[in-house]
Amino acid sequence: MSHVKAKETGIAYNILERRMNELNEAQADKNVPGEATSDQSDAVDRNKSKNKASLALLWYSDVFASAVNVLLCDGTQTVDPADLQDTKTFSAFGFGEKLKEQARDVAKLWVSRGMKIAFLGIEHQSAPDPRMVLRVMGYDLMAYLDQNDDDEDNSQDQAEGSLQEEEEQDYRYPVLTVVLNFNLKRWGSPRTLQEYLDKTPDKIKQACGPLWKLLANYGPIQVIDMAWLSDEQIDLLHPDLRGVALALRGKRLYGKAILSEDSLVHFLETARLMSVLSGQTKEEREEYLRRVSEKAARKNNRGITMLDLFADFEAQGYEKARVDMDALRSDLAAANQRADGLQQANNDLQQANDDLQQKLDWYITRYGDKPQ
Repeated sequence: MSHVKAKETGIAYNILERRMNELNEAQADKNVPGEATSDQSDAVDRNKSKNKASLALLWYSDVFASAVNVLLCDGTQTVDPADLQDTKTFSAFGFGEKLKEQARDVAKLWVSRGMKIAFLGIEHQSAPDPRMVLRVMGYDLMAYLDQNDDDEDNSQDQAEGSLQEEEEQDYRYPVLTVVLNFNLKRWGSPRTLQEYLDKTPDKIKQACGPLWKLLANYGPIQVIDMAWLSDEQIDLLHPDLRGVALALRGKRLYGKAILSEDSLVHFLETARLMSVLSGQTKEEREEYLRRVSEKAARKNNRGITMLDLFADFEAQGYEKARVDMDALRSDLAAANQRADGLQQANNDLQQANDDLQQKLDWYITRYGDKPQ
């Protein structure tokens, strides 16, 4: 297997945290002007942990472009990472004051030589979502409607004497969303609108009659099962995504991750993703990332591989096992102490019963009858 030489990185842990905070603030300022609505706040709260932990890696243009080129374009270098621009992930739809807001995971605008080529989105899923096709429909719809709003703004600029030519502004570009499924099982949820409607009760379908066959369809949405990639796909991926894909394949086939020896470009973000996929708690993630950061510092932030990341997983596992064992020993000692106490109480009760029996026997022997 050939490997792409990974670039070395010198991102320190505190710098990354500051950068992530700046990015989140910039996205919030750019996407949702003014005070956040309750729907948006709910969406942010639901995805806060996932956005910070598992999506950080996908925001890097080199990783994003690799996912698109390898997984959607059969390895053809179609999208240049340098042509990708961050774009808004929040959108709102509805009528009047009842607006519902939705948040994409990762979105990039593909711009080449000053022309918008496409709007590209990646959705991260750790488990299948039966409503995924509806979510993608909403994401893509709003991206197209935003283009229409841009056209109206451009028309107004032209009416006000803008120097931009009309033919340079009045055009459409495609919107494409891909779902990366990081679950070990293949995607089993609906990929089309008709598949989603399959659960409609038969009596409703019968009531619709011939109209049912005329319903417009949407999809299929593009879903990539990361644990089921081919050797060729894995070999062409960005080193960080390659490491994740190999680890998932190993877990699926052998119950144990296959560890790539390639140097990781964004090792801390890859560690974040792996910690989320492993089901670590927030406290466990923080401790794990601290270990990774300390190891990276000792290695001058160079040559960090999946072997290093999983070594810290194992070290953390051993430490957790030791703590759990100490807790079990403590619980066992307490249980034994309680058992000893119960045994002593039982002995005292038995002794009291024996004393009472002796008194009863003495009474019968002396008076020849039991006391009334």
